[in-house]
Amino acid sequence: MKRIFFVCLALVICLTGCKDSTKRQISQFSPVKQTGTVPAEYTGAVLEKELLLKALPVSDGYLLAENGVEKYDCNGNPVWQKGYPFLAGDCVPQMNFYAADNDGFLISYGIARRQKEDGTSEKIDPVLAKCDKDGNLIWQKTYAGFSETTIVKAFCFENGSVITIGYTEEKVAGKPGEANPDDIYLSLLDEDGQLLSERYYGGTDFDFLYDAEYIEGIGLIALGTSQSRDGTFSASRDGSGEDIVMRIDSTLAIQWFKTLGTLLGPESMAVTEEGIYLLDLQNNFKKLDFDGQLLHDRPLYEKSQSVGIVGRLQQGFVIQNDTKLLFYNDLSVSRELDFDAGWVRKIVETDSGFIVVSIHSTGKLPTPAYVSSMWSGTEIVYSCYSSEGGLLWRNAHDNTPKEIKNYSPEN
Repeated sequence: MKRIFFVCLALVICLTGCKDSTKRQISQFSPVKQTGTVPAEYTGAVLEKELLLKALPVSDGYLLAENGVEKYDCNGNPVWQKGYPFLAGDCVPQMNFYAADNDGFLISYGIARRQKEDGTSEKIDPVLAKCDKDGNLIWQKTYAGFSETTIVKAFCFENGSVITIGYTEEKVAGKPGEANPDDIYLSLLDEDGQLLSERYYGGTDFDFLYDAEYIEGIGLIALGTSQSRDGTFSASRDGSGEDIVMRIDSTLAIQWFKTLGTLLGPESMAVTEEGIYLLDLQNNFKKLDFDGQLLHDRPLYEKSQSVGIVGRLQQGFVIQNDTKLLFYNDLSVSRELDFDAGWVRKIVETDSGFIVVSIHSTGKLPTPAYVSSMWSGTEIVYSCYSSEGGLLWRNAHDNTPKEIKNYSPEN
């Protein structure tokens, strides 16, 4: 397989002030203290427009999906804005960015609906599109006829080919209006966006993908869950979810899969050249080799602690617990940092250290009776550390959604 050019995490487009439904949430109801002097390159739109969190970093700036696609330079100044035919109308679906060859980028979005003038709505087919570094559309692949699809990750290679992995209902769907079981879905496109092959993996019940990473010479390592008692995995005994990890090659074929007998989630996997690291919701820490053999399995913390894998670095990965950030190199902790600024969403490496981007709760807010979880105010926090782990500066600003912040029971 050709060497991958870039792989970036899917862009987080929407943040809410609602409390997370999983236990991976730290609630501390007081604003963090600002500290240190923020360098000039971070004092403008880079922080205010949340580019470090929401945007795809490119060699000369950032790409942000808001009104179409917007390009900013390294200081957060606007460079260009592009609209695309598949984003026409009054419905702008949630989009994800991935880096492509020659400094270009990929855009993907799942199913959405567009309001028509007669009051009815129409389905917008899922799309994967490739653009050059100036935002010009090169090709567009429409997944026509899919009743639902979500591309969790897309990987672009030096020869221009693309592999996508996610989950979807099959194109031959059931009766309109009926829920159909999802399958894990992969597609292979050539450099012109033409479909070369596709694979569905799953059974008659729901099969779902959490995450996937690509390792050169190995292929895709994917993490998902299956409720199917039949089909590809035949993993579930009673119809409840059974989490699985699998290795997939460049032809989209599964080389092996392993059921884990535990509950995982989106913050449960890190993949490095050393192996596959898994942290389940019971805080058990596992390592597998690339043949699926279990090399390490032990409890990491008490089950009551909020713990998750919150960042990947060039050397290792980062685990967060209730009070600390722990920097792992293979199975060893190379550094521990006290951390009290909420739950980490992203870690950005810099020339002289790293910036931790986190979401922090600032206080409970009035909540409508029909909402099942308590609303709270939130702020986005940037904590910049030196390569030695010293805190250089910290900046925070409110990012509570307006509809939450402005709600009043009297209205």
